[in-house]
Amino acid sequence: MAASIMKIAVEHTNPSQVMCCIYSFFLAALLIPVEFKTIEKISSNVQFNTNYRGRGVIIGLFGCIVLGSHVFLLVAGILDLIFGFACIVFSFLSALPAPKSIINNWQNWEDFCAEGLDLDRPKEVEKKSPVRSTLAASLKKISPW
Repeated sequence: MAASIMKIAVEHTNPSQVMCCIYSFFLAALLIPVEFKTIEKISSNVQFNTNYRGRGVIIGLFGCIVLGSHVFLLVAGILDLIFGFACIVFSFLSALPAPKSIINNWQNWEDFCAEGLDLDRPKEVEKKSPVRSTLAASLKKISPW
């Protein structure tokens, strides 16, 4: 959103650039609530935001719109394009879960932390990674004093 405003201020002589920046500003402003909380009515209408490929395309689109000759616009555009490309690459990895809103991720993190990280690891995990279990055992023997 800041890059859209900056591009309007820097390249205000071209009306098509101004209109694209205004549209991208409003689209970004509408997508912010979706990042914080999953709203079913919006999620059903804006399904491209519920997977990595759709997020990557929209972030890349924002990067293309704000890319300009000013240093701030150049950095913002390149970062948007890099993050958009990374999201598209993430969409091809089947091990990653679908992206969730920030509130859902925070709740999952709090639930994970509440379970207790001091519990012993399951035996199946230790069998699969003998180096990690050996390293953990040797680190437990080292005294900080």
